[in-house]
Amino acid sequence: MKQFLDRFDQSSIWVRIFILALLMLVLMMGLVVARSMQRSQQAKTTITAPSKSSTSTSSKSPEEEAMEKAEEAVKKAEDEQNEGNLRTAKEKVDDLPDGDRKNELMNRLQTVASALGLDLQGLSAASSSSSQEEVVPAASSAAPVTPAASQVAPQVEQPVYSQPQYVVEQPTQPIIVETVPEAPVASTPASE
Repeated sequence: MKQFLDRFDQSSIWVRIFILALLMLVLMMGLVVARSMQRSQQAKTTITAPSKSSTSTSSKSPEEEAMEKAEEAVKKAEDEQNEGNLRTAKEKVDDLPDGDRKNELMNRLQTVASALGLDLQGLSAASSSSSQEEVVPAASSAAPVTPAASQVAPQVEQPVYSQPQYVVEQPTQPIIVETVPEAPVASTPASE
C-alpha cells in the first residue's frame, strides 16, 4: 500500500486527476444503481399494497371494521374541524367496545373539541336531543327554519385585560455640590 501511495505521489498531476475522476465515476454509478433499485422496490411496494388491503377487508371482523371506520371518522374530524364531523366521529367511537384504542380515539376527539371550544360530553347529550327533534315531521307550512339550540355554537366571552399603567417619571437634574479638596498637610520632621 505504501508503494502504491509513493508511486501516486511521484506521478504527474494529469495521472492523479484521471485516477480521481475514475473513482468519482465509479462512485456516481454506484449511487445511480442504488437509487434505481430503491425506486423499483418502492414501485413493488405500492403495487402490492392495494391487493393486500383488498383481500384483507373481506376477512375482517365487524369489530375491526367498526374500529377502522371510527379511526377514519376521527382523522376526518381532526383534518376538517367542525361540529358535524366531531359528532359523527364521537358516535362511531361510542359504538366501539371499551379498551385502550377507544380511550385513545376519545382523547383525540377531546383535543378537537377543545380546539373548537366545545364540550365533548355535552355534544353527545345535544346530539341525542337533536336526533329526537329530527324525527318529528316538519309542518307543511313554509315557516322559516331556525337551528336547534344544540346546533348554535356557544360564544364564550373572553375576559378583557386592561393594560397596566406605568408611571414614567421625568429625570431630574442631579444637584452638584462643589467641594474643594483639602490640601494635604506635609509633616515636617521635628529637629531637636
